[in-house]
Amino acid sequence: MQAGFALFAALDKRAPTYEVFPSASYTILQDDPPLRIGIRLNRFAPGPKDMLDAYVAAATVREFAQGRGCAVGGGDGLGEIILPRPLPKPIEEVLRWPGEAKR
Repeated sequence: MQAGFALFAALDKRAPTYEVFPSASYTILQDDPPLRIGIRLNRFAPGPKDMLDAYVAAATVREFAQGRGCAVGGGDGLGEIILPRPLPKPIEEVLRWPGEAKR
């Protein structure tokens, strides 16, 4: 974990870096038919799930950067996780770290 945080900090000095939770993105986007990702399957043999996660992570960053997503967490000082769409209001209340100010 410490090596991962150090790598993340070093990369963040060069360009914005984001943490994505692909399973959350899959869940949020499952009912969002307008978002489409074109992929070629010819390089998926070594590990298709990892490749799909990478595509969804890239789409999540794109959606967030274009103002269609949101960031959650961060109250623990370890950074936020970005999502491709805003969360419903009741869920936002649950995801806020105790004592964290409303956004």
